[in-house]
Amino acid sequence: MAPEKARETESWLRFAEDDWSYARHGQQHFPRGAAWNEHQAAEKYLKAILLDDGTEPPRTHDLLHLVSLLRPALPPDHALVRAAAAMKLFGPSRRYPGDVPEVTPSESAKAAQACDTIRQFALARIGAGAANRGQSADST
Repeated sequence: MAPEKARETESWLRFAEDDWSYARHGQQHFPRGAAWNEHQAAEKYLKAILLDDGTEPPRTHDLLHLVSLLRPALPPDHALVRAAAAMKLFGPSRRYPGDVPEVTPSESAKAAQACDTIRQFALARIGAGAANRGQSADST
């Protein structure tokens, strides 16, 4: 991977980790804000994976669309697909008052669980990709 793409991937991961951290700190008292930040983090984790794989991520908040761009393709029952589907309720559709009912603490907890699934997948996949790139660079 070109150094500028590696830096861009790292930037997306850093921003994702910030959003994830904000969500963790607000989970108890601000369930809507926590769920929003978890959706934002999940989006950034998925975009980091795409960049790491060499795909320019599209400007979208649709997590299922981002997952559909991953290669190899994931089966519909894969945990990452299920997590992205669960996060749909917490994205831009709930940004403004009156759009939908308020996010409850239990819904926010579900968003946290789904985001954690996406986070762990991203960190493992990007870490494995970086390790493999380092291995092939070492062997040359």
